[in-house]
Amino acid sequence: MHSRYGTRLHILGLLALAPLMTLTVLAEDAADVSSWLEWGGPQRNFMQEDAGLAETWPESGPKVLWTKELGGGYSSVLVEGDMVYTVEHRGEDDVVLALSAADGRTKWEAAYPSKPVEDQSIEFGKGPNSTALIAGDRLCSIGYNAHLHCFDKTTGKKVWMRDLVGEYGATRSHFGYSAALIAHEDLVLAVVGGEQAGMMGFALADGEPKWKSETFDVSYDSPQIIDILGEKQVVLMGATEVLGIALADGKIRWRRVHVNQYKTNCTGPFWNGKDLLFVTAQADAGSRTLRFSKKDGSIHVEDVNENKKFGMFHNTGLLVGDILYGASGNILSAYDIRQGEEIWKERGFPKTNLLAAGDKALSLDENGKLSLLTLSPEKVTVHASHSVLDKPAWTPPTLVGTTLYVRNKEKLVALELGASGS
Repeated sequence: MHSRYGTRLHILGLLALAPLMTLTVLAEDAADVSSWLEWGGPQRNFMQEDAGLAETWPESGPKVLWTKELGGGYSSVLVEGDMVYTVEHRGEDDVVLALSAADGRTKWEAAYPSKPVEDQSIEFGKGPNSTALIAGDRLCSIGYNAHLHCFDKTTGKKVWMRDLVGEYGATRSHFGYSAALIAHEDLVLAVVGGEQAGMMGFALADGEPKWKSETFDVSYDSPQIIDILGEKQVVLMGATEVLGIALADGKIRWRRVHVNQYKTNCTGPFWNGKDLLFVTAQADAGSRTLRFSKKDGSIHVEDVNENKKFGMFHNTGLLVGDILYGASGNILSAYDIRQGEEIWKERGFPKTNLLAAGDKALSLDENGKLSLLTLSPEKVTVHASHSVLDKPAWTPPTLVGTTLYVRNKEKLVALELGASGS
């Protein structure tokens, strides 16, 4: 592999490249390694500060702490204190599971009906696809059929429920509701779609609707909150575009078409923390980089570059400064979003989900192979690999301390990745 960069990059946060110096995490950018309360972790970007991972693993792989059999679904794992949470599908219900982090034993479970309707496909299962959310003393979860439930996270008692389709005319997604919930102040925000609202915000306390955005055609991407030019916005991919919604009033502040032949955008845009937003999708959409400016109170968006040859589907990536690490199909690449070109690429990482911890990265590909990596603008170094799940392993992993949680549609596995487990 050839690189035009001479500086090694440690994955320690959303920081700019600094030639000839080692990067460190600034205090305000450091992630809390003791919990993982939502999709993508503490900063919703699949990055943790240095957790003290082992330098390699034995031939037998990392130590298995415990295994829990599961029903179907792709909902990722949340962790708070000594509790682990995920959602499975059982019969015609989704079931929220609260487990002991020590041994995986069930502390409580809460079931709610989640049966696909006739116009929804079950080609890839009946969900749940969306990842739950922990906010204060609440745990919120949303099913394949867009029923939003909120529970007391300690007891599992249901506090409230909203039927987004029946009450608000939400879009019923063909492959099931998938967007992860996101918290803002005392609200839980959910992607809705339809003629009433693109997104809605419900009071965590009682489920009352308190906020809504202008309408847009929704897709499967999970929203994120970004400060763009001094404005807090919800940024996400719609069915045919990327857009930013002002949290202040729900108005769509900007939008840019980014469409593929299937009109299904699944991977969220990547913000470099300064001026650039990288947008990517499957099939013929490829990728583009956007730059923002403000004039007379309006936000303007311009294309910096476009690359039809690089596109991510439903897997996670890592943006460090202006370098995006991610898999397009079977190929893992380092991609310069400012220049719009791949720096290097390496085969053997099919639809891999990436997670960063300090100067190491973890890769879990769709075949269930877990790898310990070092990523730099020059190359990828594989320190260890081991098969931990059966295919398809599409759920992104969760890292808290040195414990990694991985799941597929059959089981949840807790692995020790610290020096003591090697």
